[in-house]
Amino acid sequence: RTIGLLAGVVSWDKPAPLRSLDREWSRLVLPLKQSAGVPVVPSVRAGQKVKAGDVLGEPPEGALGAPLHAPIAARVESVADAIVLVKA
Repeated sequence: RTIGLLAGVVSWDKPAPLRSLDREWSRLVLPLKQSAGVPVVPSVRAGQKVKAGDVLGEPPEGALGAPLHAPIAARVESVADAIVLVKA
């Protein structure tokens, strides 16, 4: 707090409540490159059913990156430069 007062940022330090979106997603396109690291190597194939939280791809061993997870339960429509999920 003291550092915040000295830096003049206290007036900007406000809570940011999380709002849920009242929306149902029917189709999602997930790029294989999500971060500053390398693109993930897909671990799923077209036609495969996935659950929310399943790993869709992982960075190559020894490379900087983060795993890509399915945000919803769906069926994989295609895998190319991105993974396309279609809600089942």
